[in-house]
Amino acid sequence: MANRKKISLWIAGVFGLLLILLISAMIALPRIMDLEQVRDRVRTRLSSAIGGEVEFNTFRISLFPPGGRMTGLRLQRRDIKGTAGFARADVSLMPLFLGNLEIDSFIVREPDFSIEVAKPDWISGSKESKPWTPGRVRGRISEALSKIDPSLRDASLKVQEGAIVIKQQGKPDYSFQDVNLSMTLPGQELAMELTAKSNMFEFLDFSGSINSDGSDAGGGFSVRGLRPGRVSRLFEQNATRAFEKAGVSLRLDFESKASDTIQGSFKGGIVSEKIPNPVEVAASVVFNEEGLSVQDTVVRTEHSHLKASSARLSLKGEKILKIESASAEIDLERTHAWVVPLISQIEKVRDRLPEYKDLAGTLSLADLNVEGPLRRPGEWEFQGQGAIHDLVLEAATLPSPFKLKKGEFEGSEKLVTGRLKGVDLLGSSLSISGTALDPKQGFSSLDLEFSGTLSGKTLGWLKDKKLIPAWVKTETRVSVSKGRLAWGRERQTVVEADPILEKGPELALHIVHSSKHLNIEKLTINDSESRAAMLGTVGNDIVDIEFQGQLAAGTVSKLIERQDIRGWVNGDFNLHVSLQDPRQSRVLGALQAGDFAYENVLERPLQVKDVSIQGEKDRILIESADLAWGEIPAGVKGTIMFSRKGFDLDLVAETGGLDWEDISRLADAEGLHGTALPGKGEDGEALDLFKDLKVAGKVLVKADRFTYKDLTWKPFHVSLEKRDGGLQARLTRGSLCGIRTEAVADISSGNMQIEAEAAAGGQSLASTLNCFLETELMTGEFDLTAQMASSGKPKDLLDRLQGNFTMSAADGRIYKFGLLADILAVVNITEILKGQSPDLAGEGFGYKTAEARGIVEKGILRLTECYVIGKSIDFAFRGDVDVPEKKIDLIVLVTPLKTVDSIIESIPIIGDILGENFIAVPVRVRGDLSDPEVIPISPSAVGKGVLGIVERALKLPVKIVQPFLPEDE
Repeated sequence: MANRKKISLWIAGVFGLLLILLISAMIALPRIMDLEQVRDRVRTRLSSAIGGEVEFNTFRISLFPPGGRMTGLRLQRRDIKGTAGFARADVSLMPLFLGNLEIDSFIVREPDFSIEVAKPDWISGSKESKPWTPGRVRGRISEALSKIDPSLRDASLKVQEGAIVIKQQGKPDYSFQDVNLSMTLPGQELAMELTAKSNMFEFLDFSGSINSDGSDAGGGFSVRGLRPGRVSRLFEQNATRAFEKAGVSLRLDFESKASDTIQGSFKGGIVSEKIPNPVEVAASVVFNEEGLSVQDTVVRTEHSHLKASSARLSLKGEKILKIESASAEIDLERTHAWVVPLISQIEKVRDRLPEYKDLAGTLSLADLNVEGPLRRPGEWEFQGQGAIHDLVLEAATLPSPFKLKKGEFEGSEKLVTGRLKGVDLLGSSLSISGTALDPKQGFSSLDLEFSGTLSGKTLGWLKDKKLIPAWVKTETRVSVSKGRLAWGRERQTVVEADPILEKGPELALHIVHSSKHLNIEKLTINDSESRAAMLGTVGNDIVDIEFQGQLAAGTVSKLIERQDIRGWVNGDFNLHVSLQDPRQSRVLGALQAGDFAYENVLERPLQVKDVSIQGEKDRILIESADLAWGEIPAGVKGTIMFSRKGFDLDLVAETGGLDWEDISRLADAEGLHGTALPGKGEDGEALDLFKDLKVAGKVLVKADRFTYKDLTWKPFHVSLEKRDGGLQARLTRGSLCGIRTEAVADISSGNMQIEAEAAAGGQSLASTLNCFLETELMTGEFDLTAQMASSGKPKDLLDRLQGNFTMSAADGRIYKFGLLADILAVVNITEILKGQSPDLAGEGFGYKTAEARGIVEKGILRLTECYVIGKSIDFAFRGDVDVPEKKIDLIVLVTPLKTVDSIIESIPIIGDILGENFIAVPVRVRGDLSDPEVIPISPSAVGKGVLGIVERALKLPVKIVQPFLPEDE
């Protein structure tokens, strides 16, 4: 008993001694320990640990528990800045007495940090970046852990109610709040527990551990309210914002056992206001040196699901995505509203999505395999099969909802094969099957078979889209039991069908079209009025056509919309034309046609009332052709012969009349290059089917009349001949108001060059002037010779006209010549003649001879020597008549005859001055040709040229005197 008491006393004494020692240590510690040195040591240790600078306002040391407390903590390094209101470091007591600092735990409350980060190389896609494999991750963790100060090993770190902002290029991007972290630094293992909130998610909970050498690891995290729109921009700067407000809940568990593989599983769900039902996701994950693999993936909504046995993303070199054995069952009506905005963000997919208004139906996919570069979906390779049921598509590009009862398809990025049943658009009902090449390139070729019925509304819509010719009649329903359409960008197009019109004939056609040829391999038309068959080839170097049977106008009207190309055709005709070697051309048989029009680039169509042709091997005999161009009828006969030069024409066309404006439009339409006259295509552009056609020979046009502006030739025969670079027209017979005319015109490259001659001898002046001016102006007989030439655009020919002429007339009278009356009034001839002035309104002014000589320069008529020797008065004049501007400028001398001279001789003084000379009175005529002004002029203003004309005509000298002006002037 006594021993027990002694032991108790000893124990109590020891504890008492220890207590005294501790109290003594607490009292003595501040005195024996340099606090400032400890403060500096703590600041240095922490600064070294973070690779930056650590400062604090206050630092206090406590013994129970042993450690230090800091306030006003500030941390700064190149990429991290922050503050904390309070921090505490717990240290080991014994090393502290020995002068060493070993931290057991570090606690930070309410820290507020900002971290500047660069875009990681695995995001930027740098070609020089190394892949983030598990081995590289393990190496980075091991390297980081090895740099931890040994004095901090087996220590713990706690962060309470922290806040972190992550910045890129100085701008805040991601933020974290309510961060609570508990982390045990290795000795043997790094363990961590973390909870936080963020603008990327509502709540995150993570726990995990990893050995200090980076080998064994494991853990898991769960996230609630993850915002995929913000997270996706970690991987792609321009990622979609379509699901910015969506919420994702996810749970991921993972482990790694001393290998270069991390594996785990995850499951979660997506909720968004744009998704009618939540989306559930589940999969297992394997991450190794080769890449990231997601296996047994299931994505499910209430009405749709997607499965994939494996999806793998390689990390070595270019990132390659590979999906294997995927399948899906998708309710399009419930999913398109959120799936399409998502996939529309993918490059090269966005531009191919239709602008639809609504979408319904069920899409099934099976055995789908996809492989290609992650960042270039346009280069993905794929293969698989699928089906679609009860599809309804409303799109802005469609005139009505497109409906499909059932569709099946299979294929790859190179070839797709499909079968569609129950296709419905605007009342049409079709079944379609076939193949398509290069679907991801927008299809390079199609080969489709179809059957069913096409409504008139559908045909009209196809016509509006220019998918069928504009001249095809589309008012009736068409049934097709078997049809085929084959099309390719670099291949020929094939159309084969046996359409039956609801109120029309039965057809059978097989057409092959390539870049060089249009082959009509079969075309038959049968009904109660017609039974015809046609085949042929039309190309750049050949025209080969066979026609047999009878095609009535009534049948054609049921097929063709345009009135101008309706008509009838009968015969048995075979035409082979070689454009490269016309000598190889052949034609056999007979053909009659009529009641149609050729509507070319001219304003008025060429009406073909009736034509009959006969083939005679190397030539075509046009037995008759009854044509009409506008109001001008024409009959054509002759031959077209195939020869070495090309196609030799020997044709005669007879017509009632021609007008220059019509011919000029014809020249403009042909381009003045001498090529065959083109027709208009459906888009209004000229068809160059015969652009290489070589034409020679002549076409003689016999017209009853030809009109050029105010001039008319009767008759008018012109020979047309095609020459190198143009067309030559030679006037072989023409009479212009009784004046015989010959002319040659060369037309080429938009220009015309004309040379013409006119002649008349002993011609009635009265009838000729009446033809030109439609009035009785002069009588007598006249002779005329003229040579003219001009070149340029047709509208400029008159302005550029050049040439010369001579005209003489005799023994006639002049009537109703207003200009002559004005001249006589100005010179006061009535006073000179004492009432013997000519009666221009009655019996007229008699003349013995009249002559005019002149030249034409640029449309201006220059009268070089003109005079009229009358029975009582003579006239001489010289000057210009500007025909295009309709202006006149003449100097005129009026000369009284002997009666006047005898009177003047008897006048004192004046008679002495004049002697035996004739007198002449000068005036000037200028202004508008229709009403010129007559002005008296002084004798000095008269040039020697006009005076010489009078003296040569009268063969006597002339004296010029001042005109006797009327009294009222």
